[in-house]
Amino acid sequence: MSNRNRWTFGQILRLKERASDPPDPPEGETVIWMSNGTGTGDDGDVIIKGQAGGSVKYATLFDHSSGS
Repeated sequence: MSNRNRWTFGQILRLKERASDPPDPPEGETVIWMSNGTGTGDDGDVIIKGQAGGSVKYATLFDHSSGS
């Protein structure tokens, strides 16, 4: 794998709440965001959405409402 395809975070990655879901990512890409509860997910949930094979799917990475 070439270095241009690698990401290294030397600092903290910070996410801010969004009032709406981001647009669907292009084929082969993914977006991650924190929900404020008005779009996908509950307030504080961290959501990931990706597109592959023409299909867009999302999942909750961190469920803030689960209480744990």
